[in-house]
Amino acid sequence: MLVSEYKSRIQSKFEGGTSLSLDWYTNAKEAGEALRGEIAPPSLKRVVPIYGGLNNETGVYYCPTDVDVPSTLYNSKDAREKWEYQPPMAYHRNEEDYKFTIEEINGVKFLLVRHALASGTLTVDKFDAVGSKTGVTLVVNTHNYLTGTGALEGTFTDALVEVSEVLSSVLDITDYKRGVALCPINFETAEDVASVELILKTDASNYYTMISTSDSVGNYFRDGWNMVRFDIAKAVETGTVTDTSIASYTLNITMNSGKTQTVIIDKISLEKTTHYNFEYFSQYLFRDKDDNSWKATADDDADIINLGEKEAGILVYEGCRLVGFGGKKKKGIANFDEELLRKYNAYWANNPSSELPPSYSSSPNIGKTLNI
Repeated sequence: MLVSEYKSRIQSKFEGGTSLSLDWYTNAKEAGEALRGEIAPPSLKRVVPIYGGLNNETGVYYCPTDVDVPSTLYNSKDAREKWEYQPPMAYHRNEEDYKFTIEEINGVKFLLVRHALASGTLTVDKFDAVGSKTGVTLVVNTHNYLTGTGALEGTFTDALVEVSEVLSSVLDITDYKRGVALCPINFETAEDVASVELILKTDASNYYTMISTSDSVGNYFRDGWNMVRFDIAKAVETGTVTDTSIASYTLNITMNSGKTQTVIIDKISLEKTTHYNFEYFSQYLFRDKDDNSWKATADDDADIINLGEKEAGILVYEGCRLVGFGGKKKKGIANFDEELLRKYNAYWANNPSSELPPSYSSSPNIGKTLNI
């Protein structure tokens, strides 16, 4: 169902409905929030890859921002190997195997797993000290960071874009050519970011270039922390790179013309491959009309409401309830509350589910003193 259809279906249930004056995009979002509080539509289920994480030995992994109801975490090569979600309190109270939970640090969700998932990780730069970095002037931020003892922040523009470093020892990335590079980056205003580029160099004439426009699970950048992902397999090679001898890197973060903002950068690492998949129900009700990307709020009548026919029918009546006294209900139209309850009862009868939204905590077990 398109947003335009949602709008017209609600208008048809009111006298003079076409003259209703309201923000239809906000109405649809709020109606969706009410709907997700009662049911978990199968069309909102996502399966995304989970890469190695921010950990050394601990089982701490970056979690998608749009998780509403977690379902399961499983081995992508052996679906019989599964982890079951537990609320944080239960997770820390009972040391059971094959359980996971979700917690937050600085507004970023993390998956905690009882033991580390098998994956190879290679640290390029911890970004907790300025060291010999050149380019944009950086300072240490010990208040807003995700790993180690801090992060680095600097002011980036459409001209001041580069951070470069000669590594203390060369890296061998041979085993990571089919994997990804990950870097947590905090944007004040994500829409002002033109591009993020990572260059891994043997020397000035021989290097790999990777450009990213999405986080580690494929969502577009958002305000706040993003786990920026670079696909190493899609890197563009200039010259002839010696994979066993990566001696330096450059990270370019370019703003749109005339834009300036403070950016915080944390640890750059390479991950060998995707080993695990995370299945969950998303908070994002809408898909973009142009690129089909999932998003929290519609901004065009041609955007798609990601629901099946039955769920869309419920959403329309949730929207009617929100309109409230903004218009006079047409004669012959059933009471919105009664019709909505009837639709929910029918849906629950045909789609029983034990899925419940997660609860979150600020557990000391994932505090800033933890070396992730």
